This record gives sequence, C-alpha cells and structure tokens, in this order.
Amino acid sequence: MASTKIQVPSNAVAKTYTWPATDGANGASLTTDGNGVLSWTGGGGGGGGGTTTSEDTHKIFCGAVDLKNDTGVQSNFTLSKPAAINAEDIRSYVIEWYGIMTSTLNDYYVLQMKPYNSGSSVMNGTFYGSGFRYSDGGSGAYSTNFSTYLNLCYLGGEQWYGSSGTNRSYTGASQYTPSWNGVAVYENNREHASLNYTAYMRKGSGNSAVRQEWWSGGAKNNDTTSNYADSFYFEPRTGTWTEGVVSLYAITKQ
Repeated sequence: MASTKIQVPSNAVAKTYTWPATDGANGASLTTDGNGVLSWTGGGGGGGGGTTTSEDTHKIFCGAVDLKNDTGVQSNFTLSKPAAINAEDIRSYVIEWYGIMTSTLNDYYVLQMKPYNSGSSVMNGTFYGSGFRYSDGGSGAYSTNFSTYLNLCYLGGEQWYGSSGTNRSYTGASQYTPSWNGVAVYENNREHASLNYTAYMRKGSGNSAVRQEWWSGGAKNNDTTSNYADSFYFEPRTGTWTEGVVSLYAITKQ
C-alpha cells in the first residue's frame, strides 16, 4: 500500500487534516477551511509566479485584435468562439473595445459588426431599441434600430472628433480623447438575439463635448437572427482603423 509522508516541525501540535482526493492542477495552492479540511485553489496556467487566484470558468477568452499592430485587420476582421465549445452552449458574448481610431476624419459608426455562424451572417431582422445619452452638458433618451449592422457606439450619429490617421504615438495638438471605448453584451438566442452596450468618446473641443451612451435592443415580436452566433464579423463604416484593441469573450459554464 502506498503512503504519503509530510514533514512537520518537531514542536507541531497534534492535528488531523483531510486531504483532497485528487492531485491539484499545475500551480494550484493547498488551502484550508480552518477546520483541517484541505482543498486545491487556482492553478492550470503557466509560470510567471505571483498570487494564485481561482480560475474563471464562465468568461472564456475567444480572441482579440490590435488594430494598429496586427497584420490584415485594419479593414475588417472576425473573432470566433473556441472550437471546443458549441455555439448553442454559449449564453452570451461580451465584446470590449478600447481606444478605437480611424483614418477617416470625424467619421461615425467606426465599429460595426454582424453575428456569424459557419462563415455567414445570421442577422436577418431588425434589432429594435432605445438608449440614454449624456453629451455637451445635457442628457436625454433616444431611439434607434439596427437592421444591417449592429453598431457598437451609435452615439446618436455623432462624429468622432479625432485627427485623420492618428494613433497612440501621435504628437500633434489636433488630437482628442477619449477615442471610442466601450463594452457590449450580445445575448446568444437562436432566433431572438439581443444587444446592449455602454460606450463613450469625445466629439468636440469643449470641456463637456464628451458623449456617453447606453443602448439596449432586440426582438419585438420578430426574429432578429436565424441561428446561434459562433463568431462576429467587424468593419468600420468608412476608411480603415489606425488604432485600438477589440476583444471577444464567450459566457458559458465549462
């Protein structure tokens, strides 16, 4: 019969510990509940040291693009779920975008997308919705619907007030920030998908010329999609992107 030996100090107090039934993952830490029951926490990743935390098993990273430094993504790109996860098992997707800039001076709809499955769009109906915005020192509700693309940052059709072709290393005085930033949640229903987002950007030179926006929309006694999404296709309305990072996460329980 195999045995396990644990070295303890010579002055240790007699104590009974209940060990986990299995080995922990690579990098996992052995923790106690204070009553002698031990369990594994965290692990499963590569090296790097530092504090080990519990692994997040519901927000699965799908991919990201750097619109300045990655090759071939400045005009359009696609982000897809991991191959090991079925599309119908993904409850929602989270899309995050940071510091988006474009080559077209003062354009709008700089980040628009379509849900895809097996390489084709599944968007086949109107996403009806409304939102609330803060801009130029004022605020108010508005309504807009999306039927061709899902526009991340509708921003009331406001134009982005940056300089043409700028990026993070731009040193001229004609740049404005924040550029386009935000986060969206796509609810992955088969035929009644929905979208909500929060976004913000600068639209002018005044202190209060910053627009913040919240929008939510989806089915209204109609189909919005023909299938579950397994990927998302992105493109700017005009021109090309010069800067920014876009990330996709799948929300499921593994």
